[in-house]
Amino acid sequence: MKIYFLFATLLFRLYTPKYNFDYPDVRRDENQVEDYHGTLVKDPYRWLENLDSSETKKFVAAQNALTMPYLRECPHRDGIRQSVTSLTNYTKFGSMKKKGNRYFFKQSNGLQNQMSLFIQESLNGEPRLLLDPNKLSPDGTTTIVDFNPSEDGKLLAYKLSEKGSDWVRLYFMNVETEEKFTDKMNETKFTRADWTHDNGGVFYSKYFIIKKNTENLTDTESEETWKQQLYYHRLGTNQDEDILVVEFPDNPKWSCNGEVSHDGKYLMVYAEDELGPVLIHYINLVEFLKILQPMPTMIPIVENFEAEYYVRNDFKS
Repeated sequence: MKIYFLFATLLFRLYTPKYNFDYPDVRRDENQVEDYHGTLVKDPYRWLENLDSSETKKFVAAQNALTMPYLRECPHRDGIRQSVTSLTNYTKFGSMKKKGNRYFFKQSNGLQNQMSLFIQESLNGEPRLLLDPNKLSPDGTTTIVDFNPSEDGKLLAYKLSEKGSDWVRLYFMNVETEEKFTDKMNETKFTRADWTHDNGGVFYSKYFIIKKNTENLTDTESEETWKQQLYYHRLGTNQDEDILVVEFPDNPKWSCNGEVSHDGKYLMVYAEDELGPVLIHYINLVEFLKILQPMPTMIPIVENFEAEYYVRNDFKS
């Protein structure tokens, strides 16, 4: 997207013929008003954020019909395309994650739409392709948002997004055999996926969703999200069997996530509102995994964030 924007900007700067632009009409929704602490703010084009609506698609098609003939006539187009392609055609790497004796990382050959997921058995080992998202959709818009190996590096949880959406679906894989499990977690975004150290399952966060006449979750703004909850998913089970671990019904706008401690004995629970963190609690995982009872007891660590603190070091900086 950034490359396309740069490409289009260069074209307009270099090529400015006389052109009569008949811009398409765009509807203003005067009834779309938000109340921000007593100040009413109009947002008449909010409807354009619903990328899946027929009205938005019609408007985008009209915009393209106006723009593309102009771009096609530009005499500098091929030269700029070749230059931008040359500048971006190099191998790119993401950060490594080490679990067990294995190293996991994302890599692109330079011109791929999306980065693929690779694994190495050692730092000097030969990279092995685990997952290529470029083969998952015809238009190349499915991407690996994040990936979470189990503590021993034998299993993998990975999140896929479609068409740039914040919504992700959570999937699972056996790293050694590359077998994909049938488990699939929907209605998730802004979530971790932390494994229990017995490889029995993961903790992840899911939203309660109010649907607004859409058939899928490819657009974040076409769904109203509410009441994020933390669940435990046992590998090999259906999502509707997942165990509710944490929720805050009195604060439906809070988000929450869980992080398994390094020793695997505790689950750290973090809750945030629109302004930042509001509490940190923990759960005894040893006891929870014995009985798998919903809503286990949380023990508070921090319950009131009165300030935000930073630790800084100016030594030899």
